[in-house]
Amino acid sequence: MSVHPILARTLACCLLSLGSLPAAQESRDVVMTVNGIEIPILIVTPSSGKGPFPVVYHVRGGGWNGGTETVVPPASVTPEAKFLSDELGIVYVGLAYRCKVQHGTFQLAMDDLRASIQWFEARAANYKADTTVVGLTGGSAGTPLSAMLAQEMPSCTAYVGLFGVYDFTNNKESLFPDETACELYGLATQEQKLKSSAYHHLRKNPPATLLFHGGKDILTHSSQSIRFAEKLREQGGQADAIIFPDLNHGYFNPRYPAEFKATTLKIAALYADNLKLDKSKLDQLPTKLDKMVSRFFPVSEIKPAVLIGRWKGEKDTLEFLKGGAGMKTIPGNTNQPFTYEISGNVITVKQGESSESYFMQADLQEIYKVVSEGRFAGDRAWYARPK
Repeated sequence: MSVHPILARTLACCLLSLGSLPAAQESRDVVMTVNGIEIPILIVTPSSGKGPFPVVYHVRGGGWNGGTETVVPPASVTPEAKFLSDELGIVYVGLAYRCKVQHGTFQLAMDDLRASIQWFEARAANYKADTTVVGLTGGSAGTPLSAMLAQEMPSCTAYVGLFGVYDFTNNKESLFPDETACELYGLATQEQKLKSSAYHHLRKNPPATLLFHGGKDILTHSSQSIRFAEKLREQGGQADAIIFPDLNHGYFNPRYPAEFKATTLKIAALYADNLKLDKSKLDQLPTKLDKMVSRFFPVSEIKPAVLIGRWKGEKDTLEFLKGGAGMKTIPGNTNQPFTYEISGNVITVKQGESSESYFMQADLQEIYKVVSEGRFAGDRAWYARPK
């Protein structure tokens, strides 16, 4: 499985947009070298405050792909990490692990993650970190790994899963992991899948849990979050599965501003309740988030003069001309003429009998359409002015 293409692009965007506002500090190090392969770590610390600060460990996704035979994919943190690090006083720790290209397996990855946590715990004082109460989170392919860690770590009091898989033994609705990925990553047998599924290894008093998913996600199906939340509640834990019905995989970034804000606020409340944080600071977050994501909301009214010109997308380029005509250019194909109309904040592009609706971001730098069908239904395809 390759990385979701729109997810890869939007993750880069969200890191830039979030990194420009909060002042939280980043540092990188190497935990250890295994068979000539360095296992890196990323640490994000608040820019101010005496601490000690609670810790949130994050396990990156990416389909267990990436890197080279001697270099693992870099450690990363969640899109809200710098913001909540500064606003609430949290140390975020991004964890890395051997993937398929480095001949890793699920269990070897777990070894890398455990070693990384031990490395950080031994140096916690250097980062004003309190590792007696921690949170864990994972995105996509990082969720089954992080969910297992959350169940085996008594210090973990909060868990956040983003569009994940929690039961490999019952995952027919999802495209990931397919049989090839399972075979390459040490999950070929039912016994291996059972051993690696957090759903079947819940501890007593599991951590308070929030699971987020897009309802149109078929890469990792939302039923995974729903069933895992139900299982956690049966075990006596606090768990909610929050499904955004019109979204797909990897929606958690500022380019989905309303959903990004809602998700971040729910995560903040979970951490405030379970990581010994100052709850009074939660009241300030909505206004600050509005400021952060305001440019990603659709503009209320599109002025024709602003639209005129070329807009480059991932697979094609749209050129809007005066008078309602335009041209779509697809590399290697003949140019395709279209007509368009603007009504309020909607651009309707017509080609023959088909039509598509486009919206313009409030910063006037990009337009986008919502993918209507197929594997990427609910995703947004963006077009920016060529620089």
